[in-house]
Amino acid sequence: MGSGWRLVAPAWSRGPAGEPTGGPSPPALNNNDAAGLTALINQEGTTDPQQLLARLERLEERFGPLTWQVSQGQPFADGRARLELEVRGMGEVAGVLYQLEATQTLAVSSRQGQILEQEVLEEESWVYSGDQRLPVTLQIPDAVLTGQRYDVDVILDDPLDSGLLAGGILEVSPYEAQIMRAPTIQLVTLHAGGLFKRVQAPYTPGGQTWTVMLVHPDGALIASKRVRVSDTPTPATPPNLP
Repeated sequence: MGSGWRLVAPAWSRGPAGEPTGGPSPPALNNNDAAGLTALINQEGTTDPQQLLARLERLEERFGPLTWQVSQGQPFADGRARLELEVRGMGEVAGVLYQLEATQTLAVSSRQGQILEQEVLEEESWVYSGDQRLPVTLQIPDAVLTGQRYDVDVILDDPLDSGLLAGGILEVSPYEAQIMRAPTIQLVTLHAGGLFKRVQAPYTPGGQTWTVMLVHPDGALIASKRVRVSDTPTPATPPNLP
């Protein structure tokens, strides 16, 4: 699946010393209440509540009841809040159970506890069969500059004891990612402990989504990561304070 799993996470504001200044408290963000989540979207903002509900419904059709966890990190230098979102679910295809794990980092502008605008800075998802995910590292940058060449590498953390491993990498279009269309990935037998690809970012700002599929003796894994493409450097985040 591509970045179409995207959910919008509600923001709350804090004062200079970290005290809440209004809006929902963190427990209210983590009760899996879709209606309450959409109610936190400001109608004057750029996020469409109906699109959010549609994304949730598509995800739940595939992975059953979802659970999500929202946490707040250090704000960005431009004043936007930093939100970390984790989503989990489980679905079944042809009698095989698949688990979903997805994470997202958002830069959010809010007013009186409601979302005005959001920007997805980091996004990654994993869908896999079996009880445990195949130990794999995605060496893919979170952000690149327009026109930049970069590596899309998928590395096995531990060599397989036996059996063949097949895999493939595919760029997913923004439309396919939005509607969560399952891509068709051509698989090849892997001999070098992973997949390695040199790519180039587009010359216009936006993003690229890469989907990886690995098939191994114990099951299958599909990983997806969105690379943010910008014509300016990544915004700085203040260091974590004790």
